[in-house]
Amino acid sequence: MEKKIMLKLKIPADILLILLLFLCPFLLAQETSLQERISVTGSGCSNPRILVNSADESFVVWQGIKDARSRIFFRERKGKTWGSEILLDRSEWGDNTDPSIALDDQGNPHVIWRHSDPEISSIEYAFRLKNEWIYSQTLRESRDKNCEFPSIAIESGTNRVFVVWQEGRGSQYAIYGATQDSSGRFVPVRVSRQGLQGYNVYPEIFIAPTPFVTWYGVNDSNFVLSASLFNTQTEEWMRYDPAGFEHLPANRLPFLMTDSEGLLYAVWYDSDGSTDRIYFAGQEDPSAGAGRIVDDNPEQMNNTPACIVGKDKKVYLCWRGESIFGGQIFLKIGMARANVFDFRECRLISDGQKLFYTQPDCHPYKEGSVGVVWISSALDGGDGAVYYRNILP
Repeated sequence: MEKKIMLKLKIPADILLILLLFLCPFLLAQETSLQERISVTGSGCSNPRILVNSADESFVVWQGIKDARSRIFFRERKGKTWGSEILLDRSEWGDNTDPSIALDDQGNPHVIWRHSDPEISSIEYAFRLKNEWIYSQTLRESRDKNCEFPSIAIESGTNRVFVVWQEGRGSQYAIYGATQDSSGRFVPVRVSRQGLQGYNVYPEIFIAPTPFVTWYGVNDSNFVLSASLFNTQTEEWMRYDPAGFEHLPANRLPFLMTDSEGLLYAVWYDSDGSTDRIYFAGQEDPSAGAGRIVDDNPEQMNNTPACIVGKDKKVYLCWRGESIFGGQIFLKIGMARANVFDFRECRLISDGQKLFYTQPDCHPYKEGSVGVVWISSALDGGDGAVYYRNILP
């Protein structure tokens, strides 16, 4: 990304800080809101996820520590008002981690997560219907393998729920999935092929235009990106090799997303020779493996990117970047221009406090603003809270 003008100026850091603090009230006057702490009872929070429905209602899930156990928390925002924090899991022991969220056609939230204790690892699922949370049967349970990193998506029109996860131990993992049969019951099946050896990790489920799963495996000591497509006629998963798929940089384990046509885009961080930068690439770009640097922070470290392609065909990208204030959260918007995205200058959207901000996620609103969530890392010395901001890009 191009340097921000502020970063080009040779102003001492202490003077720059004073200027920014003086100007912030005026600069923020045009914003929709300042950042808010939305976690209440949990500590050491992590993995926040945000989605927004067609009524511009926001839904956020995350994991946090309560009574020495990891739990799943949920909170909803209507208009500018946040509802009460809800403890979503119902476990009496063990840890609950890795939440993932999706919305059905009516705008109802559906949440999955991993539960584990010394004896059992499982995938749990709950959804809200008419303001009441409904708890499904456990989707998968294993006593000798780890069920991890679940991902959920819902097919538009049918409201059919698709869930995937990785299952195994050590370096031997397989990708499993479950979707509803004609009676509404979830039936787990193996998605990755039996012949694929090693790893098979970090699955993601996408819907448009047909449900498909991506994940990372290992081949000759290199990570490779694999995919399977759900055949709606046979109700089975089949091998999927979309054109240009091989261009995406699997060894960087990029964050993947799709547009409404099913085209994949990748965002990741990697060294440019002097520091870590944020890279972006599309499936159809022959040079995707090299990627395009899209941050405006060339002299500092940048990492933990997340991204979404909105219904308006814009790319909304957020990440953690170092600054004179320590780790902060940045936001950048890309506009589609003939299969190439023209990215605007990035925005520093967190408040400048030295609270070790990281793990951002974002989602656009219909009215043009963007909801962003992130955490203050307790492991690095932050307060362990989840923060939210609604910002006009």
